[in-house]
Amino acid sequence: MRSNIVPGALFPDYELTDHTTKRRKLSELQGQHPMVLVLGRGGYCPKDHRQAELLVHFHREMEVGYCRLVTISTDNITLTNEYRSGVGAHWTFLSDDGRIVQKDLDIAEYTDPDHNPMIPHVIVMEPGLIVHKIYNGYWFFGRPTLEDLRQDLRAVTRKCRPDWDITTPEMKAAWKDGRKELFYPYGKTYAQTLSEHSRPASAEQRLKELGIQLPAPPEPFGAYVEAVQTGNLLFLSGMLSTEDRVAKFIGRVGAELDVEAGRKAAHLAALNALAVTRQHLGSLDKVTRIVRLGVSVATSGDVTEQAKVADAASELLQDVFGTDRRPCRLVYGVASLPLGAPVELEIIFEVAG
Repeated sequence: MRSNIVPGALFPDYELTDHTTKRRKLSELQGQHPMVLVLGRGGYCPKDHRQAELLVHFHREMEVGYCRLVTISTDNITLTNEYRSGVGAHWTFLSDDGRIVQKDLDIAEYTDPDHNPMIPHVIVMEPGLIVHKIYNGYWFFGRPTLEDLRQDLRAVTRKCRPDWDITTPEMKAAWKDGRKELFYPYGKTYAQTLSEHSRPASAEQRLKELGIQLPAPPEPFGAYVEAVQTGNLLFLSGMLSTEDRVAKFIGRVGAELDVEAGRKAAHLAALNALAVTRQHLGSLDKVTRIVRLGVSVATSGDVTEQAKVADAASELLQDVFGTDRRPCRLVYGVASLPLGAPVELEIIFEVAG
């Protein structure tokens, strides 16, 4: 952990994408409340699963105690949703598969280069993202027990709530004098404390978070254009898995290529599609919906895993645009494609303006 992240210090106000694909800042999620922030490896880790299962029950106490709970992991959006649903959690999960927090806090778990996760930590915060206590959870028993968290939140609540003890003469006099700002919800209405202000995920910001650099937009290989807009619909020509006008992958899935190579080809074709879309619109943020995704996969006659190949393109589009803008999809198995490519995409976008 970075040397300046200690009790009493101000924790960085990271902005990440939550499980609903909305951009959220930690300060927004915390509001005026004590908060427990869980930095985890992700859904693949059985220790994280067990910790989350315990927190599911404790979260009910936190809610009635006006405290907040947030989990950040290095899972992508899809895995983040599966992890959250799998443990039955009802608090906010943030996806940091771009490793922004991991790198900034210097908590890369270098002993696991395959997953490249964060070293698990639990950070208890006072309002204002002030660090109260830090737990290093590399070993499971380094993580706080529920009783540890109760004691921590009791201490933070006592410190930050002016109405912790309303039996004092001073508090009784304040109430009599109408000084409601000293009593929860401290000058706000209860409706205001329940409302959560968030904004839709930005596709361009999401690309940065994912660490994705789009390639140069591919140029046509024949007498056509790469994109045509009519009204609020943008139609893309077939997108291949090319780089610099050269096919990066050549062959059929199930013959010259395996399914994993086909997925890499679909991912590259989707990157090319995003590059063309940005070139035409000026920004991916102008996309309001992916209407349809068509995926043609060149396969040998007995292959039935075309959908697995297509999923690589679908997953990238979902990671960039969010689950609420997922398209309908058609997947075809074909004998061959231009340039000998294994995958070709056709996409229709709905766009703003």
